[in-house]
Amino acid sequence: MKKIIIPTILLLGILFLIKQFNPKLKLDGYYGLLCEWTSQGSENTRYSENYTDKKFLSLNEGMTEKQVYKIIGKPVYVWNYSEVNSEYCFMYSDSPTSEDYRMRKVFIKDNVVRNIVSLYYND
Repeated sequence: MKKIIIPTILLLGILFLIKQFNPKLKLDGYYGLLCEWTSQGSENTRYSENYTDKKFLSLNEGMTEKQVYKIIGKPVYVWNYSEVNSEYCFMYSDSPTSEDYRMRKVFIKDNVVRNIVSLYYND
């Protein structure tokens, strides 16, 4: 039993540490890494002009819209999904050819960040 438990714990520990120091893994997880390896270069992500993984990782729920703009700049586009409730989404990435891409979204309500989404999107 120890022959299985100890190596498993060590492997999980190593995977956890690797994720802490790799921005793409923090944003897309191991699923994103697997998709990247198996997509054979078909990922097609277009980022906003000032986008970096480091900047995106520094965003937090509760920030104001103004703070987001100061950190990461203007999004690729803004999706207004509820004019009544002042809810919209800053899209910091997209796929110009509708192929697999690294999705980066910041959801805003009443000028405050309510949710941050980052994942590897398969189309």
